[in-house]
Amino acid sequence: MSKREIDKGVMNQAVGVVEKFQGRLENRFIEDYQINLAIEKYKAYDLVISFGSSFVHEMVNYYFEVQETPTWNNFVKNSSKIRRALLERERDTETRKLLAKQAREWLSR
Repeated sequence: MSKREIDKGVMNQAVGVVEKFQGRLENRFIEDYQINLAIEKYKAYDLVISFGSSFVHEMVNYYFEVQETPTWNNFVKNSSKIRRALLERERDTETRKLLAKQAREWLSR
């Protein structure tokens, strides 16, 4: 991390992201995989700064839905791809809702 000033609120959110990820790993019975919070919170800090805390939490949830063997390093390394896939899924869901609505309107005529 460079000599920039750290926002304590964002750092708390970043710690929350790492703790959530660790908790999800433990829920998957991957108990021997430990994340070094002292180091990894800075990577999470950058993610929170880039994407926002709530969206990073959504990314974690999505990652655990689609990844068979989740790891923190893979999550951080591929965060942009995960974000893009999550946004595409949300767009797809909205498109499907719109198409279903249009189909119901068409069938009701």
